[in-house]
Amino acid sequence: MPHLLSLGLSASLLSQTPSLTGEIILVDEMGVLSRLYALCHAAYIGGSLVPEGGHNPLEPAAFSKPVLFGPDMSDFLLISTLLKDHGGSKQVGSETELAHELDLLLGNPDLCNRMGRLNHEVFLNHSGAVSKILRNLERLHIV
Repeated sequence: MPHLLSLGLSASLLSQTPSLTGEIILVDEMGVLSRLYALCHAAYIGGSLVPEGGHNPLEPAAFSKPVLFGPDMSDFLLISTLLKDHGGSKQVGSETELAHELDLLLGNPDLCNRMGRLNHEVFLNHSGAVSKILRNLERLHIV
């Protein structure tokens, strides 16, 4: 948190914040992140600046949010590539790039909204995979 505090932003942990009052809320609880995407202006996918494989970028895309992620999205390579190629997401290589891109997004609501809409298009075009798989399995008489 030293970097956030040096910017003059208030930051707190979700588990220690009864109401979402800080400028930056660090999510340290399981199972709540997808609901919080509805409240944010832009999303950063954790576990992607370090070799952890990233997290699911479709969760913020479902809420029409622009998405930033680091170089390691190996657990979600196809969908992160689709989001990036469609123009709704950007890959950053460092904390400095992340801060710069967040600054651009948060300072430009039109860009933020446009990227969010592009991500939502990808989400809509790639949803329903489970039902498609089940239909194919039924056709093959496997289910």
